[in-house]
Parts: sequence; C-alpha cells; structure tokens
Amino acid sequence: MHMGRFNCLMQRKFRFRLEIDKELSIDCSSMEITYSELKTITRQNIDALQKYADASADYVIESWLKINECIKQLIEAAREFQLPEEEDQNEEQVWIELKRIIKETFSPVGTIYEPTDEKIKDGMSLGIESPCISDKGYEQISFFLDHLLKEKERRGWEIEFADSLTRYIKYSNEPRYLFQDSHPSNLDAAEHLALLYSLEEEFAQRNFQWKDVAEAVTPLRKEVESSRRLLEGTSRDFWSQIQVQENRMEDYKTSVDKWISQKEDSIKNLERVYNEKLALAKPKEHWDSRAKQEAKNTKKWAKCTAIVTGLAVVLSTAAIVTLYSFEMPKIPFLSTSFIAIALITFMVYLVRVFVKITLSSRHLQMAYEQKSALTYFYLSLGKHEGELTEEERVLVIQSLFTPVETGLVKSSELPDFNAALALITKRVN
Repeated sequence: MHMGRFNCLMQRKFRFRLEIDKELSIDCSSMEITYSELKTITRQNIDALQKYADASADYVIESWLKINECIKQLIEAAREFQLPEEEDQNEEQVWIELKRIIKETFSPVGTIYEPTDEKIKDGMSLGIESPCISDKGYEQISFFLDHLLKEKERRGWEIEFADSLTRYIKYSNEPRYLFQDSHPSNLDAAEHLALLYSLEEEFAQRNFQWKDVAEAVTPLRKEVESSRRLLEGTSRDFWSQIQVQENRMEDYKTSVDKWISQKEDSIKNLERVYNEKLALAKPKEHWDSRAKQEAKNTKKWAKCTAIVTGLAVVLSTAAIVTLYSFEMPKIPFLSTSFIAIALITFMVYLVRVFVKITLSSRHLQMAYEQKSALTYFYLSLGKHEGELTEEERVLVIQSLFTPVETGLVKSSELPDFNAALALITKRVN
C-alpha cells in the first residue's frame, strides 16, 4: 500500500489519546493527537530521555520505546498491505482492514476508545509510564534528572531514575510528604537523592536563611532546657509514685497471700472435720441405736422387777404363814425360823438381781447417750481451727471409745483397751 494514502487515511480517520502516568508527571493532562503527531512526540521524547535511559536500567523511557516499536510494525504492515484491485477501490473496505491491523499492532500498549471529534469514529488510548516533554513541569523534571546523572557519576551509586523521579514528583505535588519521609535511614539511594533535592528546592522557594533559623532556635533552646528540667522533676515524682504503688502492691500481695493461707487452712480444717465425721458417723449411729435399745430394756426390766418384787412379797408371806400356822414335818438341824429367814433372804436376793439388771440397762442407756452427745459436740468444736489441741482431741477420742461399765461386773475384770485406743487415736491423727 502506498504510504501517502496510508498517512492520509490515518490523518482523517484515526486518533490517539496519550494518558501520562500521574506519578511521572507534574502537570500533564491527557491529549488527543493524530498519527503524525504521535510519531513526532514519540521521537522527541526518546531523544530527550535517551541519555537518562542509558544511565539507568529501569523503565524511565520504556513506554516511548514500546510505542515507537508499534509505529515501526504498523508502517511495515501498511507497506505489505494489499487488497484485490476491485476491493482496493473501496475506501471503506480498505479502512476496515487497516483499522484491524492498527488495533492488533497497538493492543500491547493501548485500548480502544471513542475520539472527541464526532467526525472520527476510531481511536486508541495509550498509557504512558514515562515522563513526557509536553508536561508543563518537564523543565523541572529534566533539571532533576540531570542532577541524578551528576550524582551517579560523583557518588558511583546505582540509581533507579524512574523510582527517584516518582518520589521527587510526589514531593513536588505534596510538600507535606517531605517531613513525613524525613528519615534517611529508611530510604534507598534513589529516594534519598529525591528527598535532598526536594528539600533544597523547598528551602530556595521559601528564601531560607540559616541566620533566621539561629534566631528562631535560641528561644526554643531555652524553652527546651526549661522543659527538660520540668521533665526531670516530673520524672522523679513519677518514679516516686511508682515506688509508693509498688509498696502498696506488695502489701496487698502479702494480705492476699495471708487470706489465701487462711482459706486454705480453713478448707483443710473442713476436710479434717468431714473425715472425722465420716469416721465417727457409724459409731454415733451404733451408740444411738444402743441407747434406744437400752431404754427399751430399762422399761422391760423395770416391769419385771416390779412383778418379781410383788411375787416375792406374796410368796414370802404365804410361806411364813404356812410355816407358823400349820404343823410341818420337822427337818433335822433346821428350825422353822431358819427356813423362814432363808426364804426371805432368797427372795430379797432375787429382787436385788432384777433391780441391778434394771439399773444396769438405765446406766448403759445414759452412757451411750453421753457418747453420742460428746461426738456431736466434738465435731462442732472441730469446725473452728484452734478450738481443740492435739492432746485434747486424743483425750476426747479416748473418752468416746472407753468401754462402758454395766455395773454387773467389776472394772478390774474388764479387758485392757489402752492399746486399741492408742491405735485408733493414731489412725484419726
């Protein structure tokens, strides 16, 4: 295809819109240009940025190189483009095919968009991630890039120009970031140079004078010294209060530990009382049961004693009357009086035996009731720590388990329970 005809079609029917990255521009809005203008701007930007691209391995010029490569591919494709003779005469058919080639060629760097000119229907938007000479602040950008070149040669640093330029434009558009990022230890070489250059510009714009700084610092230094003394006094008071609070916390900790110890002792005492209650529960039930049984026995033997006494009186009277009122056969060596006295003595002895059994039952009833009451009293005292000493506990337990005397036999005839009581005391302890 003839290049003149191709250029004419591109001029009349197609537009390009350049979208410059905000991070790499100071004041450059998007612009709509023709094909010929795109070639001119691309060439101019490559020429202007080539020296910076040679000094840096980053993407400071990469976008323009890609667009330039797309332009070359488009020119090559246009030269090779050829339609049959009958279709070549139809301009619309030719443009449809050319438009397809254009979009395929620029698709890696752009997207389709609709131009603002109503007469033109086709266009592509190209994203530029590089500086642009059409930027109103390009002179400022070029001065900064020249500064980077000088610093690279002087310091021998490896500098990423695009990263440094991004940080410089950020400071130029928003100077407040200069003070937020003013920690050189956190910055790399590119960011460090951008920060220093931006600070120099900021000071130059504000007519900065070190004399003015000295005059402003003098009263501030006095205020700092006064604040330092005040801070030292406050610090002493603060640490004094800290010490007081630490002492209070120590006292509180001591009281809490004491309270915990008391509660632990109380719990142990309750456990001991509970264990003793379990140990004495069965004996107390036995003593209560025996007390009730002996109460019944006392009533039973009391009735029997009354009956036997009555019978003894009646039988003794009848025997005496019989002996002295009637002639009874004589028994050698036994007089009537002796027989009467012997009979009365036997009856008295019999009554005395029944009385002893009754009193013994009553005595056993009272003894078992006393043991039961003493057990209850002992457990009640055991709930309070310190109520009973160890010697007193041994004495009480020995009293509880001392054998009960029935009154029918002598104490000396009872078995020795001391060894058994000592063993029981040891187990309880």
